[in-house]
Amino acid sequence: LGLQPPQEDMWRGVHAKLRDDGELHTDELSRALELCGFVCPVQEWIDEVFSRLSRFSTLEEDEFVAFVREYIQRQYRAHEEAFARCDANGSGAVEREELADLLISFGIEPMRHVLD
Repeated sequence: LGLQPPQEDMWRGVHAKLRDDGELHTDELSRALELCGFVCPVQEWIDEVFSRLSRFSTLEEDEFVAFVREYIQRQYRAHEEAFARCDANGSGAVEREELADLLISFGIEPMRHVLD
C-alpha cells in the first residue's frame, strides 16, 4: 500500500470538480492547474506534457494526477534552465544584479525598491 502526497488528494478533488462524464477535457487543464495552486500555467508546457500522456482529448483521474506530476517536473526544468541563464558569473547563486532577470523570465516584474 503506497502513500500518496497530500496534494494528490487535492488534485483528485480538482478533477472531480471539473470532470465531465468522469473525464477532464484538455480545455480545462489550465484552469485545473490554477485550482491546484499553479500561478499562470504555461500553455506550451500543458500541451507538451499532455501529448506525452494521452492521444485523446480527456484525462481520467489517475491520468490527471500523472499529468500534474509531469507538469511539476516540466516547471522545475524550466526554473533550472532560467536560473542557469541568469547566473551570469557561474557562482551557483543569483546575485542581486541577476535577480531581476530571473524574475522577469518567470513573468514577474520586480520592483526596484524591493531589489535594492
